This record gives sequence, C-alpha cells and structure tokens, in this order.
Amino acid sequence: MDEYHDLLLTLAREVISASLDIGDVPTYDQLKRRDDPFFTQKRGVFVTLRKKDGALRGCIGSLIGSLPLVDQVVRLAYDAAFNDYRFKPVAARELDDLIIEISLLTEPGPVSSRNAIRVGVDGIILEHGGRSAVFLPGVATEQGWDLETTLKHLSVKAGLRANAYLDPHTAFKVFQATSFSEKRDEDAM
Repeated sequence: MDEYHDLLLTLAREVISASLDIGDVPTYDQLKRRDDPFFTQKRGVFVTLRKKDGALRGCIGSLIGSLPLVDQVVRLAYDAAFNDYRFKPVAARELDDLIIEISLLTEPGPVSSRNAIRVGVDGIILEHGGRSAVFLPGVATEQGWDLETTLKHLSVKAGLRANAYLDPHTAFKVFQATSFSEKRDEDAM
C-alpha cells in the first residue's frame, strides 16, 4: 500500500508544481494507464498542506467520491494550494517548505449519539439547521481537545453558537481516514 500512497503524494506535488510552471505531471498519465482499481475507486479524499513547522497551509476535501481517486487527488491538490479561502495561493518560493498529506475516507455514517464519537479515531460531521462542518479524525488529537471541546469548535466552524452540538436537532455522522504524508527532512535521517 505504501507504493500507492507514495504515487498519490507524488501526483499531488506534481500538480502543484506544474501549476506554478515548475515541471509537469507525468504521474497522472502513468496512473491513468495503469487502470488499477485502487486508483479508479471513488471515495472521499482530503489533501492537506502543511509547512515544515507543522502550520496548516491549506486543506480541501470531499467527503464523498464523485471522481476516480486519481482525478480527485489532482483537483483537491490544486484547490488546497490555490483555492483555500483561508490562505493566499501557494507561491513557488513556498514549494520546498510544504509537506503534503492525503486522507482517504470511509463512507460517512450516522452515529447513535455524540457520546459514541471516538476522539482521534472518527472524523466528525456536524449538521444543524442547514449548516454543517467537518473535522478529520486527527484534528482533535493535534489540538489536544476532548470530545466536548471538539464539538464546541465544530459548532463554531459550522457558523453556529458553541453549544449547538447539545441541541437535539443536531445530527452527527462519523467516518474514518487513512492518512499518509510526505516525509519531513528530519524523518529521513
């Protein structure tokens, strides 16, 4: 599986580099010719960009796969680098400082109650009154949040008051993710 993950990470980096006029995207054609079920499957995907110091630089995803995985990664890598409204578009000078992470998602499903959510294991979708927000499984762990704190932040992310997660009309879905990222320089030593 590591080979597949490495190919997707290479593809994502090539897409960003080519969009900055630094190279092209040979991995895309290679993977399309392969016609491997892994690369043609349709599933939810997130592409996250971090600086080497760990700071978030962009994150865009789709909970449901509407395109083959290869095409999803191409689109989302581009969007994470250039269309995440929270950040300016990535500049060529930043490319060497970026670490790309890809998360492959399971299909979201309802959870019996908010107390059944497993912090650090489950990604969480909160839905209330036509608003929604999502956190990948690692968000709470990275921030050091417990379940209540996570749900407060998720409520605010959805544009709701912090305690909206307590409302009986608030619905939750969960999913799991397989996440993998490029190696940091210090990891290679």
